[in-house]
Amino acid sequence: GYFSPDTTDYDAYGLKMAANNLILVESQPDNTAFFILFPPYNNVSTGQQFSLDYDDGNDYVYSVGVGFQASDSNFYAVGQVATGNGQDIDLSGGNATFIAYYNATNDVQCGQIARTIISEIPFLPDDFLVMVVHPTGQFALGLAPNFAFIFNPSGSPTLITKTSVCSNSSFTPRAADIDTNFTIVAGIRTNSASSRALASVVVYLIDNTLSHIYSTWTYVPTANSWQSQLKFSGYDSWSVKYTMSVDINNYNPTRVLVGVPCVNTVFHFIVGGGGTTLNLTDQRSSGNSVGFGKGVAWISSDQAAILANIYTLTFSSWLSSQIWVYTQLPSTSLVSTPTVIIPNSQQPIPSTISSELINLVSTPSGLVVLDVSGGILFILSTPPSYYASTDPNLAPDSIAIPSISTTQSCLAGMMKSDTGLHRCSLCPMGWRSSVGSINCTACNASAFCPPGAVAEVSQTELQTILQAYPYYKNPDTTLFDDVLLKNVFHIGSTRHCVVVSPIFWTLIVLIPLLALIGILLMCQKCSRS
Repeated sequence: GYFSPDTTDYDAYGLKMAANNLILVESQPDNTAFFILFPPYNNVSTGQQFSLDYDDGNDYVYSVGVGFQASDSNFYAVGQVATGNGQDIDLSGGNATFIAYYNATNDVQCGQIARTIISEIPFLPDDFLVMVVHPTGQFALGLAPNFAFIFNPSGSPTLITKTSVCSNSSFTPRAADIDTNFTIVAGIRTNSASSRALASVVVYLIDNTLSHIYSTWTYVPTANSWQSQLKFSGYDSWSVKYTMSVDINNYNPTRVLVGVPCVNTVFHFIVGGGGTTLNLTDQRSSGNSVGFGKGVAWISSDQAAILANIYTLTFSSWLSSQIWVYTQLPSTSLVSTPTVIIPNSQQPIPSTISSELINLVSTPSGLVVLDVSGGILFILSTPPSYYASTDPNLAPDSIAIPSISTTQSCLAGMMKSDTGLHRCSLCPMGWRSSVGSINCTACNASAFCPPGAVAEVSQTELQTILQAYPYYKNPDTTLFDDVLLKNVFHIGSTRHCVVVSPIFWTLIVLIPLLALIGILLMCQKCSRS
């Protein structure tokens, strides 16, 4: 049968956005078009963006890609023609797979340079196809369960196809990234019939000619952990449950992050041996939940961002999304606590962006975040003493899509000493700062400087207030029995108080009664005598 994807699902089958310093592109399957944005990103107008229709209205784009360090504003797209028609079918009569290369220029004119249909290789199953673009943008690699390709559009476009990269044909790629010397591919491989779990998470280190696997790593869960109980049911068809993310550090390519949300873990690898060995050096989890590592991205050589989603255990419902930002990471590992979590008070999620985030990618100038509806949030890195604000109230009037952060000075009492997209930090007790500070300044030992202090306060200017002091009179009480006793046995000095006093009327009745009793007693005494 023909491939019939859900065109409203921006999370399905591949990464729908890519960006570098020259172009931002998003595939919009529900519009059968590409959204394209040109820099400068910090001052966007409507003239910098436009929509480019797919080459064929039946196209479905799995993913788009650009070179991280590319010198021109070109991009690649890979996908299928959802309805077989004419030359757009493979030899099996099914859907045709295509790889397209677009040249997008700043004069808002897009001309397609090359579009090649892979028409001789049956593409089954339809669910798994990942593409990566060389950092310079020179060529693209594509990986599927039963074939792979290298596409170079330079000069006379060349397309090299292979039946498979992995010796195990049951391997289904879920995410990949490429460096100048090697490619990292993460996916799921079917286990033997004797294994308790149906499949395992596997990461391959391969060469960029798709001819040799240098290293293989297989995930082995800790004994008696909840991950060790996973059976990987349903792994053989596309599901958000088994999506993954991979990012090679463009500033230090020996460092690699691989996110596996189904085991709620992000793995940190070191590539050694001149790009031929893959060594796990650290792994981090967000606790007893699933969804951590839905997206991973290196922001600099020692800064990283992780998309920490939380889903129900079956991944049937999304619960929350956060971006965990790490700074000043050790050279071979991660740390347990992020420097900052987005959203926060300085970096809220704009109203134009859904709270459900599904992926993120880094660019030389910041971090691009994709939401479930196709909305884009672009968080630009800022220099020391400034932070990237996503608060729309602080942004000038501009286009709403994509939503782009603005550069704001650190508030007084806060500081930021390094470049990055994280917020400013509060000065600790005993330190102070003014607006736009790189570092906090130590206060005098005799001065009072609470956390977030903006100036020193001399201890002599502080007034000591003793909160514990004796009452000069008994306090008024609101206990009803005390109130009753107080009012019953009390006669006020005013005329009204005398008239309404219970004691007054008691005496009015009691005095005549006592007089009568006294008279009767006297009469009785006289009669006896």
